[in-house]
Amino acid sequence: MNIRNPKHPLHEKQIRLAVQKMVQQTLAELINEEKTETSKEFKKIRVKRFFEKLENSSLKNLLKFNNTGDQAEAIVKFADLVGVPKGKINAMVQGLKDASKND
Repeated sequence: MNIRNPKHPLHEKQIRLAVQKMVQQTLAELINEEKTETSKEFKKIRVKRFFEKLENSSLKNLLKFNNTGDQAEAIVKFADLVGVPKGKINAMVQGLKDASKND
């Protein structure tokens, strides 16, 4: 019986357990990151990844609206999708206006 043989059942079990342990550690680290101060950076990375994927997808072509009414409606619906309360949209729009003045 040769345990060093990669096809040996005990060897496969050890590999499976090692991979499970690494996955559990990675998940625990991600959960802990969300609870620490670096959660802001983690969330920024998630937003960045989302928009990178959106930028490279065919959905990007659907986001081109011709008039400001359609653009405003799309922004309100997107805000609802990401969990922005409707009462906070005006404040966010004002914040966006202020930020654009500073640029």
